[in-house]
Amino acid sequence: MPRLIWRVAHHVLVATVLLIAIQRMGLVKRQVVHVAVEGNDWNRGTSEAPLRTIQAGLNRVAPGGEVVVHDGTYWERIHVRQSGLEQRRTTLRAEEPGGVLVSWFSKPVDFTDAEWRREGRFWKRKVDWPVHVVKVGEHYCYHARFGVRSLEELTARSGAQAAFSYANGELVLFVPDETPEETAIQWNREVPDPREWGEHQSANVWIEANHVAIEGIEFQCGVGAGVRIWNGRDVSIKDCAFSGAALGVDAAHGNVPSEQLAVERCLYHNYPQHEWLRGWLPWADIYANYDKSSLVKAVDEGTTVRDCVVTHFGDGMQLSSRTGQPADVSVKHNWLAYGTDDAFEIEGPAAGVTVTGNLVVDCHESLGLSPVTHGPVTIEQNCFAHSRMTLNGAQLKFVPPERRAHEVIRNILVRENVFVGNWGCWYAPDVQCESIIVNSNQFFAARWNAPRFPAGVEDRDNEFVSIDPTLENLSSEELTELVGDELREHFSRVVGPSWWNWDERVETRELNALRKEILKQAP
Repeated sequence: MPRLIWRVAHHVLVATVLLIAIQRMGLVKRQVVHVAVEGNDWNRGTSEAPLRTIQAGLNRVAPGGEVVVHDGTYWERIHVRQSGLEQRRTTLRAEEPGGVLVSWFSKPVDFTDAEWRREGRFWKRKVDWPVHVVKVGEHYCYHARFGVRSLEELTARSGAQAAFSYANGELVLFVPDETPEETAIQWNREVPDPREWGEHQSANVWIEANHVAIEGIEFQCGVGAGVRIWNGRDVSIKDCAFSGAALGVDAAHGNVPSEQLAVERCLYHNYPQHEWLRGWLPWADIYANYDKSSLVKAVDEGTTVRDCVVTHFGDGMQLSSRTGQPADVSVKHNWLAYGTDDAFEIEGPAAGVTVTGNLVVDCHESLGLSPVTHGPVTIEQNCFAHSRMTLNGAQLKFVPPERRAHEVIRNILVRENVFVGNWGCWYAPDVQCESIIVNSNQFFAARWNAPRFPAGVEDRDNEFVSIDPTLENLSSEELTELVGDELREHFSRVVGPSWWNWDERVETRELNALRKEILKQAP
């Protein structure tokens, strides 16, 4: 009898261990899986017994099911490999929108940490892997990628802001003197080396699946991207925020086309990138290191980007198509503010790209269209309002594509927009254009080439109003006098994550102050 009892107990123990292992490996799928920072990946994944990591939740959820993530910070990178259903996406969502942060930053330390040492103007410490992203308090630091000598030269300039370099296993950090010692400092955890052109494949979320939705989550320090879609279609990303990455959503480098991508009510920032341009660094130094800093890079059929906010960026959105076949890429009702390069960079085939009803505030260039080699591209009913005249380049820019000067910029319609800024249209003398129509727009500009547009651009029924070229800035009252109706229309829309606190978050405080000022001036 004792031997029988022992055998039964042994079998029960083995069965229990196997059952737990099967659950742990995700072989038992649940329609709803809960994840919480106080959970355990050996749990069942219920609200009473949640898992600990989001990755475990995705491994455990049934196709078309839901992973519900409870409030907290999750220090992990996520790989989505299992597709949802055609009629119902597999959804990863925050239980409370905005209450979940997914980060690949190191745990924060401050300057009282014993591993820091002060040498002159710089703080230094050993880090065992290359550092690409550093955040001091709420500020992302400028990366002096060309070494410590470059960092020393840049930070010796008037108005220097937080910046860093990494060399020989050491992080070298500069912060302004007024930075408190208790300010939190974070840098990226280890990531794969960048590719030959400096592009990082690292991401907070890597998607190799179809029919996936992500909702209500803030992502930080993806380095390459917040979400990278490598092999997936029908992906929806809503109510999310991205920072600490070159791209919020990268849907252009995938193994297969990322068709039917929807990005809605999201926010991207690299704060304080535009402030570097205002009082510290020339445009060329920022462009050399931060020419992208974009919400989205998208090239595939059925892409929509709506009701999003992009602030403190390089190129706000990078849009094109893979081939000359129409891709139906639609960008509508977004706000883009404080950019150091193009608000919309539209290059390559760009077959079937439509940009409609967007608001652009204080960018270096409104539209980068060099080269659109196929088209059609339609730019209509947008408002481009640049009050910082000395920091604005041109509204329309046509320049020969580098190393491919024989290519022609073609098949573009610019219709019923309003533009306020420095140059109306800037173009190179040798640029080649054809089938470009600029129709029924209002231009309030300080400078023009002669003629206004290059050969191959048809000027139809446009209104041209000159601005005093000696003005450095336009006040909100002067801006409202020119395009007040259009600004009020755009600023009355609801954009960005539903949970974002515009005044509390320094990244959007300035834009929200402008919005309030413009709406206050309503007739």
